[in-house]
Amino acid sequence: MTLKSIGIDPGTKSFDIVVMDEEKIIEEKSIPTEIIASNPDILIDEILKIKDFDVIIAPSGYGSPFVCNENIKDIRLFASEILLLSKYKELLNLKDEGSMVYKALYKTSVKLWKNKINACYIPSVKLLNSVELKFKINTIDCGTADKLASAFYVINYLRDRESFDIDKINFTMLEIGYGYNALIKVRRGRIVGGIGGTKLGIGHLTIGPIDAEITAYKRRWKRNDIFYGGLKDYCKTSSLDDALKSTEPICRAAVEQMFDSIFEKILILNEDTKDILIVTGRYSSSNELKEKLSSNLSKKFERIIFHPKYFENSFVKESALGQAMIGLGFMGSKYKETFDVLGIKESKGTVLDYIMHPKILELRERLLQIYEKALVNR
Repeated sequence: MTLKSIGIDPGTKSFDIVVMDEEKIIEEKSIPTEIIASNPDILIDEILKIKDFDVIIAPSGYGSPFVCNENIKDIRLFASEILLLSKYKELLNLKDEGSMVYKALYKTSVKLWKNKINACYIPSVKLLNSVELKFKINTIDCGTADKLASAFYVINYLRDRESFDIDKINFTMLEIGYGYNALIKVRRGRIVGGIGGTKLGIGHLTIGPIDAEITAYKRRWKRNDIFYGGLKDYCKTSSLDDALKSTEPICRAAVEQMFDSIFEKILILNEDTKDILIVTGRYSSSNELKEKLSSNLSKKFERIIFHPKYFENSFVKESALGQAMIGLGFMGSKYKETFDVLGIKESKGTVLDYIMHPKILELRERLLQIYEKALVNR
């Protein structure tokens, strides 16, 4: 019997859903995140229409060691405090655009668990044993779980569509999303480094890395504060394409800062070799983005691949496809080699590990207690 997997990508702008068997995409759909946040039953109803699927790789936020619903005894704690590093009552009160994905992810996880659907959750980049420690220090986000899924997709693209042996797959992945950007470094088919969202630089929504004096002056920051101060605010537009075309001085300066940060971090990731740059995410087909990246990076990389197409007619984001591929790999199907090489089931720890600030050490102890309460055999 053919195995069937569902992948759900929790994007800041849309939730992408893909149903895949061992040979092809069966169905795909994109639903605005704000709709899922207001009524998660819409997503659950779509899932329940699908017959005979074997597993869902569910939206996993900041990630956890690989677990499935059967391993979860308190879904509210798991979805809010482990996947989203937030208290669930706070999540339900969020109203701004960037926070909709948090609310939608939380509600979706709870609904999947209550409906006893076979859903599993994957780690973020930081929780992989293959990632060098220097990327984990003072960092929560080395690349969220959806970014890991995108890298999984790209590894399979190079293996199956360009005939690379997995132990010879080396690339840097740049994901440009509606909310965040991220860089992932892959060597010999393994993820060895990552620079996520706010550490990489200003994004379309996110403020990016900031002077710590700002946080000291503001004194109290909430989860949704990081969704302000991005290009959307500087350029007064909800489209990254429009921001890239803008002639307004303050907008152009913010755009330049975004690219300067990307170029700087790419040099840090690629000190040892000239490899392939692969660009993924919502805006990876943008002509303005292609022109900017190509003109600045074509000599640094052997080649640049924008929006790699494993499935020619697919319209969902790479991360959704990667999630479905991970499900098939977990079940021992076509993508098992990639699943095993990445060490997804061997992932461990918490995203608060390797942060030595005393305030975070206190929170880490609390998070470890949450693991004990929320998961079986922890």
